Amino acid sequence: MSTIRRLIVGNAIRSYSRGAALKISQRRFSSKGADPLDLDEDEMDEEELLEKYSQQQQQQQQTEDDTPQEEPADKPPVQQRVYTFGCMFNGRTGTNISSTLGLSGANSAQKPQHIEFFDNYRIKKISSLHKHYLALTEEGYVFAWGSNNYGQLGCGEDKMLGLSLPLDRQAPVLVRTEDGQPLKNIVDVSAGKFHSAAVDSEGRVFTWGKGGRHGKWFSAGHLLGYPASKGLLFKFSPYARPVAEFGPENGMEVESEDNKFEEGKALNPKAVQVACGAVHTVARDAVGRAWTWGYGDWGRLGQEDLEDRTRPTPVLTFVDEKTGLPRTTLAHVGACESITTFLTTDGGLFTCGRDTTRQLGTEENQSVKGARFVGSNTPLLVNLSNVSQVTTGSHSALAIGKGGTPYYWGSHETRGPQIVSGLGRDQNQKVAKVSIGSGLYMFADHRAYLTQDGMLYMTGGNIFGQSLADTIPREGNPSFWGKLARYLGSYRSTRLSTVSVKTQSPQFFLDKKVVDVCCGHSSTVVITEDITEEEAKERAEKIETIFEEATKAEEKRKVTKKSSSFSF
Repeated sequence: MSTIRRLIVGNAIRSYSRGAALKISQRRFSSKGADPLDLDEDEMDEEELLEKYSQQQQQQQQTEDDTPQEEPADKPPVQQRVYTFGCMFNGRTGTNISSTLGLSGANSAQKPQHIEFFDNYRIKKISSLHKHYLALTEEGYVFAWGSNNYGQLGCGEDKMLGLSLPLDRQAPVLVRTEDGQPLKNIVDVSAGKFHSAAVDSEGRVFTWGKGGRHGKWFSAGHLLGYPASKGLLFKFSPYARPVAEFGPENGMEVESEDNKFEEGKALNPKAVQVACGAVHTVARDAVGRAWTWGYGDWGRLGQEDLEDRTRPTPVLTFVDEKTGLPRTTLAHVGACESITTFLTTDGGLFTCGRDTTRQLGTEENQSVKGARFVGSNTPLLVNLSNVSQVTTGSHSALAIGKGGTPYYWGSHETRGPQIVSGLGRDQNQKVAKVSIGSGLYMFADHRAYLTQDGMLYMTGGNIFGQSLADTIPREGNPSFWGKLARYLGSYRSTRLSTVSVKTQSPQFFLDKKVVDVCCGHSSTVVITEDITEEEAKERAEKIETIFEEATKAEEKRKVTKKSSSFSF
């Protein structure tokens, strides 16, 4: 048995045995019995809520112990775990450990850290654009951690000398509404740069965080869709508040299949998805339209001008102006620093916004009259078909095309989508998800590729260990400034490689199935599930085959010195 296979199988056995002892924390909240968070929360703070939940868990476990098991006792439910690694500033690793700039080993997590807080939850989605994270549970609650300088965590007010002064959180906290109650029944979340948003099951959009942008002091609101009231120089909202234009707000009737064709009737759209950029927000409704608001420079709003929008406004490129109904139905919308993406139901991809590093993915740059930078204020079609997912960073983008093949563009390295070598068609692996995280400067972005069989690949910037690449010297952990000096001298991972090979603990993710990954600012969050001994053996054989094929492909490339696909 090879070294890789022994590592995988051995760790799988240990994880499998450990799972039997943790059955209470492993079971899904959707199992029989009351919702563990369906409590009388009117007079409860967060600690009381979690304490009562723990008591209900113990009572439920006692009931389960006295009930005949339908499944064999030695087959516990799959355990989901959340890991984080990379920069620890602002508490963005969520492990309740602080960091200190310049101290060796104190500013980054070079190995994956287990966020034990989430062991009792099933996470549906993780979101991050900058220095804070949002986690959406399957029960519809939202937890946040990391930077909170403008209330983007939505956990409430912190006061100092009578002034509202939001503080960072180094461990997950509940997002709350103005009345202090947890935000409930959420189906989608998005963490922007300084603000956040969520959509509930009734189609409302909630936003919180910074109301204006840098350089516009006393600005009350462009990002949130309502005037923010807290703060002295920069206005912000430390609680989740609804945007009036979506869902049954203010007694409005919500648009549905039954009434959307009635002319002259005022209806609110039902939101189903939301995405936050640096200084703008985009939402998608149940009909398939996109709505944008925020700052319009660089054309990021797609409104065919460069004007700001303080309230949600439909993107007319995809709407029939006479009926108000979509002429092109959207399946997904996305946002980052200064770009907005629109994915149609037939796999078409449109982008708008800044294009100074070719991050729009179009064949030619679009120069907008009056714009400070090159960009497009109208959504443009990217020459890529059958797109199932797209993610954008500050300077580049990734997408998944036909057959799970990943494509990359931007950062001055390529114009238009190019196949990423070493994945997809190259190795007969289908990519299920891609993610981009930002860094200290343009070429510090890091990227993650998650395959359908749960294998994780990463590349890009690694100054804080956010890519888990094998560029950190094993004989010691250099100081922050030492890392910075080495990084500026090409101290980065430039080749696409599996996390299992490049990390300091090569076996770490080999015995786990990775089910989700999210890249933030110089940090990464990964969600895993344990695998059985039998699955571990099959996985080991597959990994060996992949590595052998990758080695042969690399040798072939060295001989020919030519490649039809893009490698970075």
